[in-house]
Amino acid sequence: FTVVAFQLTMVRRYTKKFLFEFEMPTETEKNSSSIGYYDLPAIWLLNDHIARTSQYPTNANCSCWASGCGEYDIFEAMNGTEKNHLYSTFHTFQGIEDLGTGIQSYGYITRNTTGTMKGGVVFDSSGNVVSFISDATPFNGTVSADTVNDLLAAIPENETYSSQLMSISATAPSTTSKSNGVALTKMQNGVWYYILAIFTAFTQVVLI
Repeated sequence: FTVVAFQLTMVRRYTKKFLFEFEMPTETEKNSSSIGYYDLPAIWLLNDHIARTSQYPTNANCSCWASGCGEYDIFEAMNGTEKNHLYSTFHTFQGIEDLGTGIQSYGYITRNTTGTMKGGVVFDSSGNVVSFISDATPFNGTVSADTVNDLLAAIPENETYSSQLMSISATAPSTTSKSNGVALTKMQNGVWYYILAIFTAFTQVVLI
């Protein structure tokens, strides 16, 4: 029984559980530049405000992903050197400004490339998020919220990798227009110092 846990701040706190039975076999096709994310499988959840056709949008008005409304990677192979290690990762503005990188858990779950894996993720009413793998995961019953919370409370600390995220507020852009120009009047005062210093040095060289 392997567990990866996060502690985060959520405005609405509901107890939810998502269960999966899946396979992640090693890719048999030869790698090439035409294959993106070669042999890097993942299972993830998205905020329901994100349009299904535009997870990673060029138009922020179509999807709120770029503003940090939320993605949680439950089981994700991060890169080629970690392809057999599955991490849980938040892509949100809680604790980091780089949404693409996100914040991953300290611990990982070993990827089973030859058999079936069973597990899932639990969002409890206290703001905890727990990803887990267990061969004893049931799919044919009903589990109450109290039972889920009792199960989480019974997980030994030495079997849990936990990360606590701080809250960072961010404002999404209100327009999709793009400009490559720089407004010097909006630069910090320190920048003007360097511009003046460069101009002075150049003038001295010319006069000499």
